[in-house]
Amino acid sequence: MMGLVYIFGAFLLFIGGWVAVDQLRLRWLRRQRQGKSFTREAFIEAFRPLGVPDAIAATVFDYYTSHGVWKGFPFSPDDAYSLVLYDDPDDIEDDARALLERLGMAFLPEYIRREYGDKPITTLRDMVLWLDWMRHHQPATAEASEPSSKGT
Repeated sequence: MMGLVYIFGAFLLFIGGWVAVDQLRLRWLRRQRQGKSFTREAFIEAFRPLGVPDAIAATVFDYYTSHGVWKGFPFSPDDAYSLVLYDDPDDIEDDARALLERLGMAFLPEYIRREYGDKPITTLRDMVLWLDWMRHHQPATAEASEPSSKGT
């Protein structure tokens, strides 16, 4: 019985250490990016040459910087979900639905989304580009042709 208590204690210690190291890594990343070009405007500017409307990039940036520990975090378009946001694929789909709703767009049926191919959403850049693709495939209505600025 004592062996199980020691194993459980070691497991809790391991988890606690893992969480502490991870939080320190994120603090270091936040400090490293402070005062550099990791701003909302720089995030939006990264997508202008690709023809992505500012509203889409701004909504993605605002969505993630408004949540919990990410409040005010200096995101980069190339931040990976698995390394910075710790989202699993189910969370990414929930985020995509929320972002589409904020932009006033419809979540398209799977048979249309399959046209996008097997390109996984692994970075914030991927999410912005996917949302732009979804914008181009919205049902033909005046409201759905351009993203709204609800999230901006």
